[in-house]
Amino acid sequence: MKRSRQTFLKFAEHLSDRSDSANETVEMDDSDKDKDYTPVQEVESESDSEIYESDQPSTSKSKLKGEKKSKRSKIVKTIETKQSHIIETKLLSQSGSKYLQHFTVTLLPNNAKVASCNLCKKMNIKTDNIKMSQSNTSGLKWHLKKKHQQEFSSLFPSKSKVLSVGSVQPTLDNVFKSKTKIVSSVKDEDIVEWVCLKYLPFSFFDDEHTQTFFKKLNPTAVLPKRTALRKKKYQLLEVKIRQCMSPWSINDLCKRNTIELKK
Repeated sequence: MKRSRQTFLKFAEHLSDRSDSANETVEMDDSDKDKDYTPVQEVESESDSEIYESDQPSTSKSKLKGEKKSKRSKIVKTIETKQSHIIETKLLSQSGSKYLQHFTVTLLPNNAKVASCNLCKKMNIKTDNIKMSQSNTSGLKWHLKKKHQQEFSSLFPSKSKVLSVGSVQPTLDNVFKSKTKIVSSVKDEDIVEWVCLKYLPFSFFDDEHTQTFFKKLNPTAVLPKRTALRKKKYQLLEVKIRQCMSPWSINDLCKRNTIELKK
């Protein structure tokens, strides 16, 4: 009986040891699972964060590249404009460089210079290129004078004043002044003939009443004095005598008289 009890106890201990070891293995498996699960989550989160972070710099890098390209394009454009301006200034002389604000000068392959109007381009006006033989700017000047008078007046203020006087509508004062200038050359002759035909004295216009009467007719009229009328009369007579004597000279008249006397 004792032996059977001892064997039973040993068998029970053995079973208890096996159950404890099984529980330990189960606990170890659970702990391993937890250990395996948490790092995987951490690894996945780290990979996701790396991917997210890698996406952000790609967009920022693309933006930086775009900004650099735009800056480079701006620098290239400024260099091209400066170079073109330098080329255009070399094509024209110092006196002709003032036309560059209104014209663009280009050099053709055959070394011929041609200019195009910037003002006409802005107004969508089709114009032919202006040829410049030996850097001559007369064609540019003529184009501004005919097509763009305001710009021409800004470049040539002294000449534009003369043009502006002709373009302004005449006032009454200007009309009277211009008429008196035209009439004055004819008026003296008419007055002299009128005085001679009517047998009037040269002092006829010295009277105050006659002066006021003629000034009412034309306020800007300047009436001649007796000395001026006398001189004008002698001048007219001299001209008429020369016209009459022009076909024959004095020598011819003397010869004709002698021939007639001999006969």
